[in-house]
Amino acid sequence: MTAGRSAAILPPMLTKLRTRLARWLAPAPVVVAPEAPKKKPFFISRALLEQTAAAMAPDARTWTEYKAPELPPGVRPSVKPTAETGLKLAMDEAPEMALDSAAPVFGWLNQFNALGCGLFFPGYPYLAELTQISEFRAPAETTSTEMTRKWLKHVSKSGGDKSAKIAQIDARMKELKVRELFERAALLDGEFGRAQIVLNIKGQTSDEKRQLPLEYTPEGIAKGSLLSLQCIEPYWSTPFSWNAMYPERDDFYKPQSWYIMGRKTHATRCLTFVGREVPDLLKPAYNFGGISLSQLMQPYVSMWLRTRKAVNDLVNNFSITMLSTNLQSTLEEGAGPEAGDGLLRRLQLFVQGRNNQGVGAIDKDSEELVQVNTPIAGLSELQAQSQEHMASPGHIPLIKLFGITPTGLGATGEGEITCWYDWIGAFQNKFYGPHYDTLLIAVQCDLFGEVDDDIGYEWESLSDPTVKESSEIRKSDADMDVAYITNSVITPDEARARLQNDPQSGYSNLSGKAPEPEEPEDPELEVDPNVTPEADPTAENDKDRAHEAEQNDLDRKHEAKLAAKAAKNKS
Repeated sequence: MTAGRSAAILPPMLTKLRTRLARWLAPAPVVVAPEAPKKKPFFISRALLEQTAAAMAPDARTWTEYKAPELPPGVRPSVKPTAETGLKLAMDEAPEMALDSAAPVFGWLNQFNALGCGLFFPGYPYLAELTQISEFRAPAETTSTEMTRKWLKHVSKSGGDKSAKIAQIDARMKELKVRELFERAALLDGEFGRAQIVLNIKGQTSDEKRQLPLEYTPEGIAKGSLLSLQCIEPYWSTPFSWNAMYPERDDFYKPQSWYIMGRKTHATRCLTFVGREVPDLLKPAYNFGGISLSQLMQPYVSMWLRTRKAVNDLVNNFSITMLSTNLQSTLEEGAGPEAGDGLLRRLQLFVQGRNNQGVGAIDKDSEELVQVNTPIAGLSELQAQSQEHMASPGHIPLIKLFGITPTGLGATGEGEITCWYDWIGAFQNKFYGPHYDTLLIAVQCDLFGEVDDDIGYEWESLSDPTVKESSEIRKSDADMDVAYITNSVITPDEARARLQNDPQSGYSNLSGKAPEPEEPEDPELEVDPNVTPEADPTAENDKDRAHEAEQNDLDRKHEAKLAAKAAKNKS
């Protein structure tokens, strides 16, 4: 190899050697792992949220303004009474309808939203619809029936004999169906908040006469002039005028006249029943009635119906199906309002076909279907408590309202029944008392042409003793009579009169005086010769003692003779 050729080969070899040495001596390259994609945050679109909220939200309660109640056509006349129509009296100077004059009050109330909270007069059509639901109808029917179950009896306040007049009054009240009308008035008050009983007087049915006050005197109601009584529902009448200027007067916010199907009628010709009055501010909105028992029941009934439905739904679907899936990619499907619709449609399809014959399809790698069972223990107690709460607005025991007996150790319900009867007795005096006083005067004027102030009435007790209690009461009364007769406090005739006047004694059919007591037996009895009297042991003993004494005397005499004979022989 020549020197020139060697010089030509050396540089490339050195270059390769240098490159290899550099690779060998250089540090190993660092392998950088690729950056993982950043996970996006969980996102629910606003459209999906609004769609779900609209589907699950309960019925929203909107603000309702206070205004005059809606009434059936014809209740208020289309033409106001004027002097030309002959339907206006001197006392009626108001240029507007009565409820029209309440517009400033309604406007003042409506500017305060704080008064709202969903409380307002719902209207007669709505209250009429509630009467078709048993939970609203039962309390009003139970109360009205209980208030007239035992009714009342007419009595003489002084205790005198008024039986003849009382019998006629009882017959007339029965002929006028007063008991049935008062029961109807209590029912309407519970359902609508007001009821009226109109008195139809002979010769006073014309439009002019109806506007005049009715005087409850023999001059105002002549003998034999009371034709009939009629109970009307509250939406057939509306007030014409009332005193809204002078709070110190008795007639403040009390209608002086009413429109009854367009015919003006003075308030004294109607017995207006309002059991639960509202404040004066709200009376125009309630058509001058009170708050009905149905309105008081509404929150409790609504909660009961919701609880009952929830319990029923939970019992039917106590097993919940959970789908584990990639919600992020599922919810991001689509854009705008349609975001997430695919998931909702998929779940809806699964629910619609969920039964033993249905088939569900899921992704075996990314999805999982889990069954979660909800415990149903304690649901009966929760449902029972919600049902029991409905009895509180009407003060009605559960056994009376729902037929549910009390549970628990020592629970009898006797205390609740006693409190219920006490409440009914108090409500009878408040609700019926003033109107029955007025009606009793009208009936006496119709029957006798005069009023006997000595005739009154007493409400009969609602509680009846059991058979055992009645027997114990009668025995106690009998022992008391015996003690009083023995100590000369009363005579047998007075005790007999008490039994005759007590219909529960069992001897109310007795008549006349008490029988004379039997003569005591003669101690000297006649001796029957055919009957041998029994020996008296006392008499036999006396005879033996007498015989013994006689024998002793003879012995002493004999001994005395022997002693005298012996002395004589010695001498």
